[in-house]
Amino acid sequence: MAKKIETYQCEVCKRIYPTETEANGCEASHNKAVGIVRAIYTKDRRTNDMPESLVVVMSNGTEVQYDRHQFEI
Repeated sequence: MAKKIETYQCEVCKRIYPTETEANGCEASHNKAVGIVRAIYTKDRRTNDMPESLVVVMSNGTEVQYDRHQFEI
């Protein structure tokens, strides 16, 4: 007969843990974006409908800039 194995997964990074406590600890260890500080738009009229970059504040207070990249498919 098959054996039931119970595991827990961090909702942020998807890592699997044997206990709920470990999975919850992993979730708590991740810095999460809590707000947008500013959006940076290009001056090019063809692409200024969406921001080129976003500066976000993280749960630990640091600010991080994320840049948009265009990929051709």
